Amino acid sequence: MVKVHSSVVQYSNQFEQELRRSNHVTPKNYLDYISTYREQLKAKRSENRSLYNRLDGGLKKLIDAAEAVEAFGQELAERKVVVDAKRKECGVMIAQIKERSAEVANKQKLSSEKEAQLTQDNIRIVYEKAEAEKALMEAEPALAQAADALMNLKKEDIAEVRVMPNPPAAVLTVCLCVLELRPTGTEDPSKGWAAAKAMMNDPNFLAKLKTYPKDEIKEPQYKKIKKTLEKKPEDPKQALTMENIKRVSKAGAGLFQWVVAIMNYHEVAKDVQPRRQKVRQMEKEMAQSEQDLAQIKNELASLQKEITQLSATYQEKSEELYDLQLKADQMEKHLNAASKLIGGLGSERTRWSAQRDTLSQQETQLVGDCLVAAAFLSYTGAFTYDYRKTMLGAWESDLVERHVPMSQPFHLTSFLASEVEISRWAGEGLPSDELSIQNGILTTRSSRWPLCIDPQMQASKWIKEHEKSGAHGGGKGSKPKQKLEVRSFHDNDFMRILELAMQFGKPFIFENIGEELDPIINPILEKRFVNSASGKAIVMGDNTIDFNDDFRYEINPG
Repeated sequence: MVKVHSSVVQYSNQFEQELRRSNHVTPKNYLDYISTYREQLKAKRSENRSLYNRLDGGLKKLIDAAEAVEAFGQELAERKVVVDAKRKECGVMIAQIKERSAEVANKQKLSSEKEAQLTQDNIRIVYEKAEAEKALMEAEPALAQAADALMNLKKEDIAEVRVMPNPPAAVLTVCLCVLELRPTGTEDPSKGWAAAKAMMNDPNFLAKLKTYPKDEIKEPQYKKIKKTLEKKPEDPKQALTMENIKRVSKAGAGLFQWVVAIMNYHEVAKDVQPRRQKVRQMEKEMAQSEQDLAQIKNELASLQKEITQLSATYQEKSEELYDLQLKADQMEKHLNAASKLIGGLGSERTRWSAQRDTLSQQETQLVGDCLVAAAFLSYTGAFTYDYRKTMLGAWESDLVERHVPMSQPFHLTSFLASEVEISRWAGEGLPSDELSIQNGILTTRSSRWPLCIDPQMQASKWIKEHEKSGAHGGGKGSKPKQKLEVRSFHDNDFMRILELAMQFGKPFIFENIGEELDPIINPILEKRFVNSASGKAIVMGDNTIDFNDDFRYEINPG
């Protein structure tokens, strides 16, 4: 490093005599050389290690592949055993499906027989119900008469009877018969006329007679009332007849007609009762049969569901068996192909091993290669192509004499830029001669801001086109495209735009500058960084500007 710095001073003196320049080489160049070398060595070692790892990984995969082929053969043998087991399993499932199908057929037969029996039972029940209802129709005229009698009664008629302290015997007997039927449900017949009066005192008495539950009459009630109605008194005028009762009370006649109709209805209904009981028994048996049928259908549905599941499982197992058989056949083919491939990759394995060894050697040579590359980036920007060539030759010779490891021969441009990147530069307008490529490398790789002396505006056009593409850095990928800001010191807003570019990481070019630069930008040129809450910053006058590492800065005198 000392040799490089000293030689640059010597070449600079010669160069300055030609160009009448001075103060080209400073201690900052030396410090930048050290920093650039460390960065180059770190980056190149990382790149070298990445390539080494890729080749090493590839070799390991080749070795693993050879081992996998052997394991593949073992897996194929095991899979054939699985195929045989699956084939037997499918055979067992076919037998199960046949057995369940036979059970389904039996259940379906039983279900059909039950349904036929239920249909016949339902017809019989309908017939018996119709016969019972037909018999009950005989009592309907009497009930209609009773309803008519009640329709003709009014509350005043009932009240007239209720207020009688000693009603006629016929009226009393009729009221007690009504009381025995208990239409209001609470009076005690043993209390006689008092209970009857209380019964008729109910404001809903007539309504309850009209809606009386005639089918709920008990046999003791019927017999007691029947005996009362059939009783023959000594005096014919006291007999319990419609004519006698009408003469003494309209309400009594209506109640008498209602009681007689209810009794007649009960006489018919009790003859129908056995038939009704028979219908209820048949309905009960039919309900049980329906439950049995429902159970059979549930069992049938369960069996059908089981068959469906077994069929689906069988289908799945059959497909699995087919798939296993197919895969076993494919594995056998792949095994044969893999064995041939591994045999054919023997030469490739040898070549990758040689490349890996070369990379391992190159990692050691990076010590010298990065020394030359860093010296080029730190010192040669201000020199012509001939001076650069001379300086590089002298530095390489010095490294060889000192036995510092380095590549032989060493190609600077291919070391610092890839062929793809150089081709892209050409597409962006950079001339393809060696000097222009070196200038492109210095512009994109140097740690300091580039100053481009560009009378033909070739550098300016290339930089602007290069910034449009949004691809920056040493071939490590692309960053989001940012608008390129172009200003001169004559623009009133150049400081504001410059500060914004630093904050947001935008590219910035000063064009058409003179021989002297405005001292206000010295903090940027000298990278006087200070620490800030957000990281890095530069103090410019009274302002502290946050610094974005994506900020790129070029100066073009034009």
